[in-house]
Amino acid sequence: MGLEIEHPQQFLEEAKQAVAAYQVVSGQLKAQREEERQAATTLEKLRKETQERIQKTVKARGEEITATYDKQLSQVDGRLKKAQDERERARKEGVKGRIRKETEPLVTENRELRRQLAAILKKDHAPAFCKTGVFYTLFRPSGFGEIFACLLTFVLIFAALPF
Repeated sequence: MGLEIEHPQQFLEEAKQAVAAYQVVSGQLKAQREEERQAATTLEKLRKETQERIQKTVKARGEEITATYDKQLSQVDGRLKKAQDERERARKEGVKGRIRKETEPLVTENRELRRQLAAILKKDHAPAFCKTGVFYTLFRPSGFGEIFACLLTFVLIFAALPF
């Protein structure tokens, strides 16, 4: 406290230097704060960009995994369907074979009966018309379809007679 009274000039010089130093430090502080704010803004911007890249990468990988999974799943489904079709085909073949085996005596008997009928008709000198299905339909119908065919034939014949 004594300096300002004893040497006021020196005191003012030191005060002036202190104020100048304060202003320099204050300017540096403002510059540092501005630099810090810019660095924080840049850092935040980089964080957002990094986060966006991470999200894009995760999304792309997720889509790739999903596509691969769907592809593999469709391949497995295809193989499963193929195996089921083969089993079904084998089952049908087995059923057809069983039916063929069970009806084989009947088919043989029918062939033998047709052969015997042809021999009888030949022995009796019957015309070839007697061996046809039309003959049996007209003269011995044995079902709704044959009866209908017989009636239709008679209707057509009687419709054609007047002309």
